[in-house]
Amino acid sequence: MLSLSRSGFLLRALVTYTGACVLVIEILATRILAPHFGSSLYTLSSVLGVTLGALSIGYYAGGILADRNPSWYTLGILLTFAGVTTLLIWPLSIVLLPLLGSAFASGAGPLMGSTLLFLIPCGFLGTFSPYAVGLEQRFAPALSAGRAAGNIFFWSTLGSIAGSIAAGFLLIPLLGIHILIGNIGTSLLVIGIVIVLLNGKVKARGKGFIISSMFIGACSLAIPYTSKAVFAVDGVYQRMIVQDTQIEDRKIRILWQDRNASSGINLENDDHAFQYTRIVAAAWKGKEPPKRSLVIGAGAFVIPRVIAAASPESNVDVIDIEPGLEDIAKRFFRYIPSDRIHSIIADGRTFLRDSGQYDLIIGDAYQATHSIPAHLTTQEFFALVKDHLTENGIFIGNFIGSVDTSRNSYLPAVMRTLLSVFPAGRFYAMNDSRSVAQQNVMFIACKSDPCIDPCSSAMKSSPDPILSTLCERDVPVYAADLEDHPILTDDYAPVEWLTVQ
Repeated sequence: MLSLSRSGFLLRALVTYTGACVLVIEILATRILAPHFGSSLYTLSSVLGVTLGALSIGYYAGGILADRNPSWYTLGILLTFAGVTTLLIWPLSIVLLPLLGSAFASGAGPLMGSTLLFLIPCGFLGTFSPYAVGLEQRFAPALSAGRAAGNIFFWSTLGSIAGSIAAGFLLIPLLGIHILIGNIGTSLLVIGIVIVLLNGKVKARGKGFIISSMFIGACSLAIPYTSKAVFAVDGVYQRMIVQDTQIEDRKIRILWQDRNASSGINLENDDHAFQYTRIVAAAWKGKEPPKRSLVIGAGAFVIPRVIAAASPESNVDVIDIEPGLEDIAKRFFRYIPSDRIHSIIADGRTFLRDSGQYDLIIGDAYQATHSIPAHLTTQEFFALVKDHLTENGIFIGNFIGSVDTSRNSYLPAVMRTLLSVFPAGRFYAMNDSRSVAQQNVMFIACKSDPCIDPCSSAMKSSPDPILSTLCERDVPVYAADLEDHPILTDDYAPVEWLTVQ
């Protein structure tokens, strides 16, 4: 049996470690769900709600157990259960999340996924602190309940702080999700089994429990992360996957950021995989090519290459918050760095606020329908864009949604917001201007001069099939149709809610 001082030290160390585990799992939960439901407000709210609910249940159950003659043996059992259920997160996520992602919207999906994967392991971890309070009082009977609880929750919270910082700055970038979940689960399982073996006679039923726990843990660790992807990595903000596929007779390579296809190239001729990129060079048709351009949203650096090729004098600033994108573009998308293309790791709005003026600004950070950066959709942001355009400057935005203005949804709200800043701007549907289906919709606006005429003879005679049909792609937008849709502002921009309508 451990001495009193050693027991107290070990108890505090375990409380600190389990507190760290809770926060690491909570942060990992958002990354595990993101490829299936996006990094939206719904995903974050679901993870926080389920984790807090699980901890509440754990605190309640742990308090009841702590009143029943608390022992190291029972504490070891709780840790063992926490370890086993943590190890099961990975295999269950492989089976359940693809099914939930295809069956449920981005509102209900992450809530169900969070509940199925994280409620039980976080619940077991939640039992630890109140149970440790009971053990603390057993080791030091003279210690008041308030003092014992204060000691335990101090160390537990300290561990949570350390876990949250370590997860974001060190553990996830270095280890990745699968290995990190495995390490947490294994460590909890091993610590729990050791405590059980050292603090009680293990009967046949207990031996069976230990063997079963070790078997489940080994099986969970043996399940590798498998993917048909060419490359996959956990970035600072997203999981990035490079995947080869066949579209009609074309061999296409696509970059996925979480569940969103952000960029692509034709592997046979380096042409663009997505047709919306063809409109970029047409935006200044008949005008002087831009000399200074800004692209918000890097992807695989396809758009910056289009600008650099079409405007030999242009210098292009490419802004993205994800640091690994340029390296992926170089390794897998045949991007050759140029002294005319400058990759900058920053938030697009923050960078634009402190920068000079541009002849061309492209907003290409809206590819997602599940994790849209709300602060880049507001009236204040688009006004900032307009302020940073030169007198003859052009703004192009690439959005995804339905042009159906009869429903209260995301794209009509964005349309009304854009037109409140750029009243002469025009929208172009990449599939069908009258279709109510989700599709890429391009917005083109000039600060002062008239923009391109999609129905001009020069445009209609273009050899490019996208540009020659641009007149048919022009989306008819009338102010009366948009009156019932909100103008998005920094104070009110419910983009996650609008995307699931």
